[in-house]
Amino acid sequence: MEFVVDHERFHRVITQVSSVVSSRTTIPILSGIKIKAEEDRLIVVGSNSEVVLVKEIPLHSEGKKVLEVKQRGEIVLGTRYLSPLVKKLSEDISFSVQHHVAHIRSGDVKTRLSGMNPDDYPNLPELRQEQAVTVDGKAFNEMLQQTVFAASTNQSRPLLTGVHFSYSNDHLKAVATNSHRLSMRHTETNAGGEGNCTVPASSLVTLSKLINKQSGELSLYIDEHFISFSQGSTTLYSRLLEGTYPNVSSLIPNESKLTISLDTKKLYEAVDRACLFASDWRHNNIRMRLKDDSELSISSRTDEMGDISEKQVVTKVSGDAELDLYVDGQFLKEALAFMDDEETLLSFGGAMRPIVIKPKSHSSYIQLISPVRSY
Repeated sequence: MEFVVDHERFHRVITQVSSVVSSRTTIPILSGIKIKAEEDRLIVVGSNSEVVLVKEIPLHSEGKKVLEVKQRGEIVLGTRYLSPLVKKLSEDISFSVQHHVAHIRSGDVKTRLSGMNPDDYPNLPELRQEQAVTVDGKAFNEMLQQTVFAASTNQSRPLLTGVHFSYSNDHLKAVATNSHRLSMRHTETNAGGEGNCTVPASSLVTLSKLINKQSGELSLYIDEHFISFSQGSTTLYSRLLEGTYPNVSSLIPNESKLTISLDTKKLYEAVDRACLFASDWRHNNIRMRLKDDSELSISSRTDEMGDISEKQVVTKVSGDAELDLYVDGQFLKEALAFMDDEETLLSFGGAMRPIVIKPKSHSSYIQLISPVRSY
């Protein structure tokens, strides 16, 4: 194998692919990344057995030649040395392989790295391509940010550590819950049928970083055990969580006793401040009280250090204008952090009934948070 590649492009790809490789893997071959040179592209693969990331470097990018393949071939190189080495180089990289040994040259710098047999590297999952689910990349990334934080971190219920996706025709829904809070987002898509799956939240966090600044169409391919996300030169494969995800639709209240509208930014800032004095409580308790039609009181306290209280202007009230309950401040803060509207609607069904949180201007995003005890 022999090729010459643009240093900046190669460094970016090696850094991204190395990020999914675990230094604690019990499978030696997975401590490295696989580099494969074909006639028209360079393929770089990294995996931790749960997630596989594939990046491609074409011959040309944005009108500039970034790769020249002189001889096809492949090798697996350990990230422990390859990634920091590439970072410390500054000129285009000449790369050649003989007998599983890579000879790397950049300017006056010459390096030799022992590699591993690429035949020992796991094959990529083979997914059916007939029924792709396509969605706008930016819209999908927004969907991830608005749901993944609500997934559980408790491994006692593995399914809840993921985000559940369901699709049908032109509709894609994502749901995450830890049984104390729930986040649901809908978006438009182009699906060729119906289906559903549950993807580990950790895989989606990795995906979100990769597509954060990219626009364009994102394609999803799903089978019984794996899902792949493809956008441009990037493909990420993830194992799916097995089992039937709980039916959460019945948890969303159809009616409420009280609905109030507040400025999203100001409400977030108030909750953020209240969380400073709520950390001593098991559920980060903050108190929300409404005594008239115009102001919502938000407060918290600690037994040793003190307390904080402030009032928020309520722009609209519907229903019974009486409210006094406690809520997990951290849950509420995270819910508001990704609210995509200037005003937020909070709907209350009773002292211990779930609070419904959604943007005022549309209903494609909805969250639930269970109130907590005051003791």
